[in-house]
Amino acid sequence: MKNKFIKISGSVLLVIFLGAIGSGLWERFLSPVIDKLIEVTINGMSCIVSSYRDSIYVTAAEGFHESSAVSLYTVALAILPFLYLTMLLFHRQVG
Repeated sequence: MKNKFIKISGSVLLVIFLGAIGSGLWERFLSPVIDKLIEVTINGMSCIVSSYRDSIYVTAAEGFHESSAVSLYTVALAILPFLYLTMLLFHRQVG
């Protein structure tokens, strides 16, 4: 009976001692490391999201620069003087 009591008391003291060591390790080492890891992760994700958002704003600020639309616009502008000249010639013949 005395042996069993000593064994249980020793086990309880060992558990308390190991818990105290674990708590100290958590407070002094693991918690700051995990806090720093979380901070670095959040900063990295924030940087990635900010870069993506900024690239969208830069693209939007550049305006509409699709090459086929610019080509069509150029062709339309090039045709306008010829249409005007054709209308003048047609008006001269009619009048």
